[in-house]
Amino acid sequence: MKNLCIFLVVLFGVFACDAPFENESEMDLKSGKMIERTIKFQKATGVMEIVVNPEACSTEGFQLVINGEGNATFLGKHTVYNSVCVDANLNPVSPIMGEITAANGDKIYTMVTTPPWVDEDGTHYLYDIIEGMCTGRFEGATGYLDIYGVIDFSTMTWDLQGTGKITF
Repeated sequence: MKNLCIFLVVLFGVFACDAPFENESEMDLKSGKMIERTIKFQKATGVMEIVVNPEACSTEGFQLVINGEGNATFLGKHTVYNSVCVDANLNPVSPIMGEITAANGDKIYTMVTTPPWVDEDGTHYLYDIIEGMCTGRFEGATGYLDIYGVIDFSTMTWDLQGTGKITF
């Protein structure tokens, strides 16, 4: 009987070790390893406004400020703040810089790295995550975000979603 109990304990231990970890990201974070994950942005909405800001935009003096909120994996309910210097015709004269603040206050800093393009999903903006600037659990994060949807300059509103990869 004693041998049977020892056998069952060993057998249980072997199968318990083979079970998949449901929360792999937490395990990897505790081990200090960087992990790559898909990040999904559900519908996010917000407003845009043109402000005179010669300190940030010395060439033209006009800045397009984009604010809003939405939901995303790893972020929960988050806020979005983007800014770009523009000319009088609203053409960008600087890169679009972004700040995404997660529900817990952690921040991801981004920059648009390519010209936008349009397809059946709407206008796409490809953001790089700026390494070395993110905070909290995203400290040291890298990756990209493909954000797309409708940007309406007549109402100064936007309605976007997207996906990307983040390593943190």
